[in-house]
Amino acid sequence: MNRPISSNKLFIISFLFLFLPATSALFAQTGTVRGTVIDSVSGEPVFGAGVLVPGTKFFAQTDFDGKYSLTMDPGEYDIVIKMAGYTDQTRHVKVEAGRVTALNVTMGITQAQAVIVEGRALNNTEASMMNLQRKSGSVSDGISQEAIRRSPDASAGEALRRVTGISIIGGKYIFVRGLGERYSNTLLNDVMLPSPEPDRRVVPMDLFPASLIKNIRVIKTFLPEDPAEFSGGLLKIETLEYPDEFLMTVGLGIGVNNNTTFRNFQTYRGGGQDFLGRDDGYRDPPKIVSGLPDIVPFIRGSSFGGIPTNLVSAGGITFPNNWDTYNINAPLDQDLKFTVGNTVNLSNGKKFGFLFGTSYIHKYQTTQLTDNRYGNLSTFVNFEETSLLAPFLKETSTRSQENVLWGNNLNLSLQFANNQEIYTKTFFSTNSDKYVRLSDGENSAETRRYHAQTTGWIERNILHQVFGGKHAFNFGSQPHKLTWNFGYSQAQRNEPDLKQQLWALPSGSTPLELAVRTRDTNNGSRFYSDTRDIVRTLGAGYEIPFTQWNGLASKFKLGFLDQSREKNYDSSRYQNRNVGATNATDYYPVPGSLSFNAAQFVTVKYLFEEQIGEKNSFDARSTVRAYYGQFDMPIVNKLRFIGGARYEDSYQYIVTYDRYNRGMPENDIFRPGIGELRKVDVLPSANFVWEFRTDMNLRAAYSETLARPDLRELSNFAFTPYFGGERLFGNPNLARTYIHNYDFRWEWYITPDEYIGIGVFEKQLSQPIESIGVVAAAGFGQDFTFDNARLGKINGLEFEMRKYIGKRFGAEFNLFFIKSQVDVMSWVDRELIRNGFVDLRSPRALYNPTNLTRRLQGQSDYVYNVKLSYYFSEEKKSSFSLLYNIFGDRLYSVGTKGFPDTYEKSAGIMDAVLTIHASEKLDFKIAAKNILDTRFKIVQESRLTGEEMNYRSYRVGPSFSTSLTYKF
Repeated sequence: MNRPISSNKLFIISFLFLFLPATSALFAQTGTVRGTVIDSVSGEPVFGAGVLVPGTKFFAQTDFDGKYSLTMDPGEYDIVIKMAGYTDQTRHVKVEAGRVTALNVTMGITQAQAVIVEGRALNNTEASMMNLQRKSGSVSDGISQEAIRRSPDASAGEALRRVTGISIIGGKYIFVRGLGERYSNTLLNDVMLPSPEPDRRVVPMDLFPASLIKNIRVIKTFLPEDPAEFSGGLLKIETLEYPDEFLMTVGLGIGVNNNTTFRNFQTYRGGGQDFLGRDDGYRDPPKIVSGLPDIVPFIRGSSFGGIPTNLVSAGGITFPNNWDTYNINAPLDQDLKFTVGNTVNLSNGKKFGFLFGTSYIHKYQTTQLTDNRYGNLSTFVNFEETSLLAPFLKETSTRSQENVLWGNNLNLSLQFANNQEIYTKTFFSTNSDKYVRLSDGENSAETRRYHAQTTGWIERNILHQVFGGKHAFNFGSQPHKLTWNFGYSQAQRNEPDLKQQLWALPSGSTPLELAVRTRDTNNGSRFYSDTRDIVRTLGAGYEIPFTQWNGLASKFKLGFLDQSREKNYDSSRYQNRNVGATNATDYYPVPGSLSFNAAQFVTVKYLFEEQIGEKNSFDARSTVRAYYGQFDMPIVNKLRFIGGARYEDSYQYIVTYDRYNRGMPENDIFRPGIGELRKVDVLPSANFVWEFRTDMNLRAAYSETLARPDLRELSNFAFTPYFGGERLFGNPNLARTYIHNYDFRWEWYITPDEYIGIGVFEKQLSQPIESIGVVAAAGFGQDFTFDNARLGKINGLEFEMRKYIGKRFGAEFNLFFIKSQVDVMSWVDRELIRNGFVDLRSPRALYNPTNLTRRLQGQSDYVYNVKLSYYFSEEKKSSFSLLYNIFGDRLYSVGTKGFPDTYEKSAGIMDAVLTIHASEKLDFKIAAKNILDTRFKIVQESRLTGEEMNYRSYRVGPSFSTSLTYKF
């Protein structure tokens, strides 16, 4: 098995920066004027602008972030900012000894405009995020570092549900404008992220600690400079960057969960680094098993050779005997944060900046779940109106989960000459779940009651590294700008030693009878899987300023992207198979440590062997080569056009195989082991922004984008992505989805941090890809696969408002309404399938939809957020806020062959947070999450009776936390 990404060297290097001197300390006899210069039209930094004091020697020039700094003698001065193509700006300032005076300037307008700018870039406060949104060439929404700090959110997944048009599935998977993860893309520091999930292309948002994020933006209309593989939205995450002066902060927090903390909590013996979210190798298969060549399975040989039977049986003894669980009192949740950074001025105007941040969150969660699965009793199974559901599986379970989220961020930057800068950004995060699931249920299809115990460990890692540069070259009155970057990202999901035990007894047995260990593959199994996804990117952009026919400032940008991706999935399963007579160690609740001890193998009561023959591993690769041209220019004064076209040449290839026969993928006509897709697309984009008033924008946009199948989805082999889960298989006949996008939005920026916006949009999807349920071979329950529907259409309305009521009250409200319709297939096609005119072994025949038209899978009709705040002072540094998020019913899985669709019912979550700014160095936060203890529920409707029948339901309980942050 592959080992998780090693980060020890990264941490050692990172901590060395703790000892860098804060050489930028101010001297008492001088003062400093520091600020940012931005463009009034685009909202972007103006680099190369001269900042001077007439009649003195004081002079500075803005860098790539529009930043400048002047160290001056105390007194009053007129400061002039000059830049070719812009109107000169003059400001009067008073410089005080030993203090920093902030002076931020907007170029290109005739009078001063209030712009709040903090940090290295323009988007880490609510006001500056609003300004960036206002000046953006595309329709966008987002959340800033300031807003995240004022929320109870611990991860990016929790923070994103506050953004207009966003819904979060399972606390980590984003749906933008009602479209699933395949219709979105995620960039971290402008470079694509891979996914650690074996069966999804989505990046789990719970991998990103909120304290390390500077901002999250959701781009909702396509620009040629962005990847074309999105339609719901492009998610851009930016990590914290180095500060202008020495900064060090420490944060400490504790939390309780009403269902978990100080209560009985099931766990099991693990490795020595579990508390760090890392498996130290304790769960790895022993060397006697893992040391074999890749082509040799650990199974018995024969008289003609192979591994001796005694040696195979002995293999079961060498695995850790950690089958048992035990109770502890769940401790307090923990939250630790640390950040340090500085800018060091070097000789000849050079400067070096750095920032290191780490966040550690350790939580415990006990969840009670109720699950039901149904069979269709109707004789007319192909007619949805006659469906009569009867449960064949009833189960109650308790899941005890220990979660660790440890994230680290290291950013370095060197400005080695005027307007010449190189940088590197490294992000490493690990998120682990150590869990125990205890279940009791009854399966009428197998006529038995059962007790099940599952213990598992899932570790997900992301290592993301970007090396790039920004360079300016003087050609004419304004400099040309070259940006480039090389990115390497690796995501890994490691699931070692997933163990399952199962005891059963006949359904009609008496209460005095004891359940006995089963002899099937579900008892005494150990499952291992490893997923690795690597993305390499090389991109560059070159920006050329020019003046259009009326002499107005414009620019043209051209660039390219070369991106390659490799994704591999490998798994193995071992079983302790009962071949002897039943004895005392086989009855429930005798623990596994007794049932599977060494004596049982010596007496040959149990035989140990690897299970082979399943096609459950794959190797995949893809490439994208893209070129684009993009204009940003006013057509007339106040009417701006941003658009152009993007060319993308893409190739996808996957081969699925038995892990011991990598060169022999099964490849018959109906279950091909190879999926392949090659496409060339030219995608236009046009965005118009009309600033018809100084505080109002009208936006209109049209673009064409696409959604490609994920690599895993192109293989038709069925396998279970985790042991005990539903079977999932792909479809090599999938086509990519082509989307036409239309947007219109009105924006009113009342003040720098007050806003009202209303937008409408429409999306027309050709051949949308969806996850569908198909009736399992036994006729009970569902398997899952993917297919293209014929057409899809989405119409939506978005509304957002941020307003202060007086000087102490604030209200934020956003919502979206969406109406979607999917035309799955024609009535004629479905009747041909139902009446046997299509080969039932073909992939198309598997998809016998219950409904020919319906909403998009995973889409809610509405989502809205409300935030009400009271500020304890007019400076708004301390506040109390109530936050409420609710989503409407959404389609969980699509029904087939008369089985009704499954829906996740509407649920609302209320949070509260109190932030106290005790001093310039000390802040407190007290948060309450899920105050109403919302029940989450998934249902199926029996169409004949109209009854909504439980598919799954659970609660996670209210949580309360307190934390403090100290700045040195």
